[in-house]
Amino acid sequence: MINRSVLFQAKAFLCWDMFSDLEIKLIPLQSPVAFFYPPNEKYPFVHLYYEQGAKDFTESLCLLFHEVGHYLQWDKKSLFESEFDFYELINKDKGEEKVLFELQAWDYGLGYLEMFLDKEKINKKQVLEKYKTLKNRSLKTYSN
Repeated sequence: MINRSVLFQAKAFLCWDMFSDLEIKLIPLQSPVAFFYPPNEKYPFVHLYYEQGAKDFTESLCLLFHEVGHYLQWDKKSLFESEFDFYELINKDKGEEKVLFELQAWDYGLGYLEMFLDKEKINKKQVLEKYKTLKNRSLKTYSN
């Protein structure tokens, strides 16, 4: 089980250790959901809405790292001046391209999740199983 303090540790790891230009906001809400926003001003940011009274924050932690996967997609596309492709793909509702785009974000996020779990010495098994479950559930929603 992951407690709420791990979300704050993950935020510090991502913003301070990994990506100095990424801003993450952790916002209590009724159920977890997360969004990546390309930069409107200076920095790209992730909003993670987490369930305030939850006993287990594993799902929230997984969603945070998935959205970091979108940040990495945006970062790679902006380097090669193909930001339009990113916006087109992130705004698609369904289809094979959308599934592949989301799969890539899940895969990119997974690498950083594993680095974080290793750094914090958190048992990977439960968290990675949840990550895989959420990935599969998410990808099904984008299939035709």
